[in-house]
Amino acid sequence: MADDEEQKDDKAAGVPKKKPVVLFVIIGVVLLGAIGGGVFVAGPALGLFGDEKAATGKVVKKKKKPPKASEGTDGEEGELANIPEESSETAALKSKIAKISSLVVDVQDAEGARHHVKINLAVEHPEGKEEEFANFEPRAREALIMYLRTLTFEEATDPKGFPKIRDTVIQKTRKALGEFPARRILIADFVAQ
Repeated sequence: MADDEEQKDDKAAGVPKKKPVVLFVIIGVVLLGAIGGGVFVAGPALGLFGDEKAATGKVVKKKKKPPKASEGTDGEEGELANIPEESSETAALKSKIAKISSLVVDVQDAEGARHHVKINLAVEHPEGKEEEFANFEPRAREALIMYLRTLTFEEATDPKGFPKIRDTVIQKTRKALGEFPARRILIADFVAQ
């Protein structure tokens, strides 16, 4: 009997029932499912995903824009600023890559201890210039040795200073190659231990 009186008091006090809350949760879940399904089905046609299928059924791929010629790989001005845009005539020319033999030089740290710095360069040039490159390679090696020996170990291992080292190495190599038609000079390897 006491239980019956408590139930009457709860109803009289206005304690809400749990049915409306459950009903709202169920409606919310159903709506979210319907929206998700709609995006899944209509998303490709609306261009919401990377590779979309247009209404014609053809796959349309988004093209990534290449970095501007004036930007380096990390967005800084660098060697790429000196490379002319590739025209249709330049694209038709075939290129070869010549490698400058590995260079290892010793540099000193602040306490005077010696450390090794190793560098490998690759030079992109027009096809048929391999023999001519062999005549210019010793000049490039000498210029690199002279420059790298001026570095300290701290400079060679500082990540923030690498763009400056890269630009200087490329500039000195290009100058040493003189009349040789180098299209690009690439640092293939740079290690400081």
